[in-house]
Amino acid sequence: MASALAFLLPKPSTPLVLAAAGGAVAGGAAVAGSLYLKGLADSYDEGRLQRQGEIVADALQQSLSAEGVRLPSHFELAGLQQTLTPWLSEAPAYPQLKLAFDAILRLQTKRKPRADPKTVACELLKAWLREKAEDRGVPPREVLAYRNFCRALVQQKHALRGHSLVEKGSFVQAMAHVAHELDGLLLTRLRDAQSASQLLGELRGEAYSFLLHLSKLLLLSGANFTMPEAMYSLDSLALLRRTALSPELLHDKFDKGLASEMQSAWQTDCGLLVKLLLSQPHVAGLVTAHEGIETRAIRTSTLIVDVLRAEALPSTAVDTVDPYVTVKVVQGTRTLSSAKSSVKKNCENPTWGESLLVDIPDQPELLLPGMEPIELVVEVADYNVGGNFNCTFARSVPIGLPEVWQQATAATELYLEMEKITKLSPRGTLEGTRVVVCLRRPEFATEAARIQRSWSCEPGASSSEQSGLKFHEVGPAFLNLATALDNAAYFLDIAAQQAAEVTKLLGDLGAVLVAPLLCTLLNEVDQRTTAAELAAVALNDALMSRMVESARAGPVSIFEAAAAVGKRFSTSAAAEERTRQEASRSLEVARELRRRVLDTSADLRRICLGYQNVKGVLGEAVQAAVALRSTLDSKDTVRRSPHFAEQISEAEASEARAGESGRALLAHAFALK
Repeated sequence: MASALAFLLPKPSTPLVLAAAGGAVAGGAAVAGSLYLKGLADSYDEGRLQRQGEIVADALQQSLSAEGVRLPSHFELAGLQQTLTPWLSEAPAYPQLKLAFDAILRLQTKRKPRADPKTVACELLKAWLREKAEDRGVPPREVLAYRNFCRALVQQKHALRGHSLVEKGSFVQAMAHVAHELDGLLLTRLRDAQSASQLLGELRGEAYSFLLHLSKLLLLSGANFTMPEAMYSLDSLALLRRTALSPELLHDKFDKGLASEMQSAWQTDCGLLVKLLLSQPHVAGLVTAHEGIETRAIRTSTLIVDVLRAEALPSTAVDTVDPYVTVKVVQGTRTLSSAKSSVKKNCENPTWGESLLVDIPDQPELLLPGMEPIELVVEVADYNVGGNFNCTFARSVPIGLPEVWQQATAATELYLEMEKITKLSPRGTLEGTRVVVCLRRPEFATEAARIQRSWSCEPGASSSEQSGLKFHEVGPAFLNLATALDNAAYFLDIAAQQAAEVTKLLGDLGAVLVAPLLCTLLNEVDQRTTAAELAAVALNDALMSRMVESARAGPVSIFEAAAAVGKRFSTSAAAEERTRQEASRSLEVARELRRRVLDTSADLRRICLGYQNVKGVLGEAVQAAVALRSTLDSKDTVRRSPHFAEQISEAEASEARAGESGRALLAHAFALK
């Protein structure tokens, strides 16, 4: 037998290179250089065996070498002989390992002992199967490599046929059987593996922090807000959202204080847009996933009240009325939420065209159980200099919540007849007086477009106090960042929430199952986070440029010069410097987070694309995948990215072609007679 196996050893002139996990230095070098059993073919004299040796060596190159997997630590080519030792493990980690081993052993018991490349392949596989017999943590990539090794041999069935027309045991069929068992093991290990789920969890955290810091940048760089001290160190989007609510809707005293200080800021155009951004379902989803369900505030829905105009307002005793409108959400005598319009000087038929936001509780039973219903009212007041003697003289008939939401769905003009509260003058009357409003459910994109039109087309709109901008020149950059951040949050939420559900059900197998969808989604995530980062840089640059221009222009009179010197040493100057520093820090953190998002996205792609032709789908995974596809096909997705649907179709078509070739492999193998 020793002489019969002599040609398995390398010829002196042709060194045989063996890569083994526990081997010598040569083994390590072989892995690094992708050399597995190099020279095996040259160790045979017979042409047919040389060809088979080339096939085995090439198969190792295409499988183990490609995946960076070493040969079994106890596999030695020197003195290799066919062995018939049975499976010794009484409790295999996975039944597929023993079934694959038994398939090889059945083949060898039917074959005459031969010193050929087929024996090398069989003993190599058996050595690995024994090594992993009780390993519950066998890496999926290692299973994939050995499965692909068997498949590569199956594909060369004609070259690996024996001399006999009818063989008692077919080597190719045995390899196909082993590949089939390893295919099942791969599905099991992929489902057990949680690499994709962990990466999506990391992506969720990165997405939350990215959104937090760019939201802070919007408020610090673009908006002209007076920020409470606590807001500079803000590390919670949930807290930021609570400051946008009425204090009456909050439970915590600290939150109530911050909300009171921020109320006027949230009623500006900038504040309205950021509040709507934070109220978006995809943003709320990321916040809830990171911070848990909100318990420190009443759950609310936002309503937009477009205050259009008023007709036939009464005059005061001395002059024409200076009207403004207040929209309130009330429960009895308690005001839960309110918003005010601007003041129109000396006008009995004013036109506002302003959009006000109020918050309506979704849980009225949590406020005053068994008490008065929650209603919406509109009041009109006359402004007096200083605002200390304003007079609210008219109020609409209260509107119940069912009618409010019905009108908001219709989004048509609503004419409100007014009732007198206080008589402005002996000749003041409310005959024919009414206020025209429109109730709407808020949509971020609609409001962003409306604000853009207002700032672009209405003279002085972006410079007014109502805009909330630091400088009107940064208006376009502010809108661009808000929109880019909304789009980035949308796709990040799909990846971190819905796609994560698939991996929770099936582990890494879930990521492989939806690889065409997930890879396309990750491409969009990369593009959208990069776009948001660039928009943030553009906003910061626009602000810095405007501030430099202001500094260069300098004061034009001695009085302005004195004011500038005073401001330099004032508390407001220190606050502005603090704001700039915090904005710069948020930008740098966001840029680093964007790089981390791209790295996580790349790691997820490697999992998606690293396992080809994996079969088997469970019912739960199908449902999760259908839900993901439904979201990606939605009008909201198409509106944000018109090319997205086309990319998904192309990716799925390519995956379908690859899957069909994989399913045909085993049928091809068993066609051998």
